[in-house]
Amino acid sequence: MASVIARESKVGESVSHQVKWRPGGGRKAPWQTGKSDDEPSAEVFRDAVNEHKQ
Repeated sequence: MASVIARESKVGESVSHQVKWRPGGGRKAPWQTGKSDDEPSAEVFRDAVNEHKQ
């Protein structure tokens, strides 16, 4: 299952949102990531990853 994580810049000025998942949902599969500048877009991306069974 994919998840959305808020990421703050080193100086704390901006926040981006990272979507993380493992292909096929396997525990040993390497992490895959995607980035979005706003939370609603990240949630749409997360939902698309989940719909396609990661």
